[in-house]
Amino acid sequence: MLGDIHRLIRAAGLDDLRPVSEWFELQRSGPFVEAVICHGDFHPVNVMVDGSVVTGMIGWGNIALSHPAFDVAITRLIASIGPIDGTGVPQEDLRQLIDSLVAEYLAAYRERRPLDDKLLRFYRVLRAAHAFTKVTAARTGLDVRGVAHVSYAWEHSTLLSGIRHVVQTETGTSLAMPATN
Repeated sequence: MLGDIHRLIRAAGLDDLRPVSEWFELQRSGPFVEAVICHGDFHPVNVMVDGSVVTGMIGWGNIALSHPAFDVAITRLIASIGPIDGTGVPQEDLRQLIDSLVAEYLAAYRERRPLDDKLLRFYRVLRAAHAFTKVTAARTGLDVRGVAHVSYAWEHSTLLSGIRHVVQTETGTSLAMPATN
């Protein structure tokens, strides 16, 4: 993901995203000892169930060999961005429910194994910045591997605004919303 960010920034001339790219270089620590297979897009829609029994996982397009915090951070980001309008549930109620479920997920994970908060932050921002860069590069008209495709979920205005907020808040970088084509 970091390689994609660097490559897309250069290819699309996204100079305002260079400070974000530099933030990652400053935050990166040495190699981690433990590498595991990570799904890279772990969320409820990709979990197959039969009743209350998990029977499988789908959507393995983002598979990676990484630290376990990679998957946890991405799940946290995916689950916490939004909510999207049109659910019929008042936004404040939905926000409280989402925040509660994310906190429960993190607590349940921490009961089983420790989590490094610095790595969680790094990977959360990495996933958000990756999506934001892909959308921004696509909106410049750049047509290379890695730009957002037409039905890319993070293109949704609420989600794009959410990931932009994550990147800005964590890196201290001011980012303009990319213009739509």
